[in-house]
Amino acid sequence: MNSETKYLHTIEVSKNGFYNTVSDAITRANALAKTIEMNFSNRILILINEGIYNETNGFNRKMEPCEYVDIIGKGIRENIIINGEPSQNELENDKVNGLRFEGFFLNYTCFISNITIIMKNGRYPLHIEPKNPLKNHVTHFQLYNIHLIHYGNQEALKNNSSFFSSPTALGCGMGSANIIHAKNCIFESYTGQAAGVYNNVDLLDHAEVLFEECDFITHSQEKRCLTIKSLGSGTKDIFTIKDCKFNGGIVLLSLIDTHDYDVNISDNNYLWLKSIINKTI
Repeated sequence: MNSETKYLHTIEVSKNGFYNTVSDAITRANALAKTIEMNFSNRILILINEGIYNETNGFNRKMEPCEYVDIIGKGIRENIIINGEPSQNELENDKVNGLRFEGFFLNYTCFISNITIIMKNGRYPLHIEPKNPLKNHVTHFQLYNIHLIHYGNQEALKNNSSFFSSPTALGCGMGSANIIHAKNCIFESYTGQAAGVYNNVDLLDHAEVLFEECDFITHSQEKRCLTIKSLGSGTKDIFTIKDCKFNGGIVLLSLIDTHDYDVNISDNNYLWLKSIINKTI
């Protein structure tokens, strides 16, 4: 989002309003987007009022806004809670090991601000994965003042040992010419790492990730806050960590004999002792 952003439509979500779930608002926004011409400066806004929104809408459930649909909370961040936890009935009937259940799934340019997203017994509260990662398409994901919390998958794992077992708060897959910028955010996991970022294979152009003034919090015994992983993009992808706080470690993973990303960590970060570990896979 920039100073020239114009919202062609605003869809308001409130507990007692016409749209009382975020999922319904996204469905409406995606339908509207097919009827109007949108671009980086002409977009649709979903405005969420304070409240707890339980987004339990059945199987294959995830919230996928189309390109140029922004999501902004109105009020205090911690009072705007989007709960992506599947219901007990969903868990009992799940046949694909928890891969159905996710919070936000972002494929396209999007700005998300001032909300809290929580997950338990599912995948990520917020998952970024470009639609066509190998094609050059400037996709700009902007996260500002959001709090992502994953409470773990312990209950689901008790009933199904093959349930998706990665309780990461933020999962990011990079595509060609993609940009992710997260500022003033909290990424928090109770049983796993706070965030994980990876590039994809054989990109045409480099990707960029900037974490700025963010807190990475893990409550797990492993004390891993952030993993940056290379799958062999073949480009010099750039990861920058600036003025962030970590209560655990950063792990850099790369394929053997590949050096296709640069990680820039400024001196102003607060890092756990001996926190940066390089590994090959």
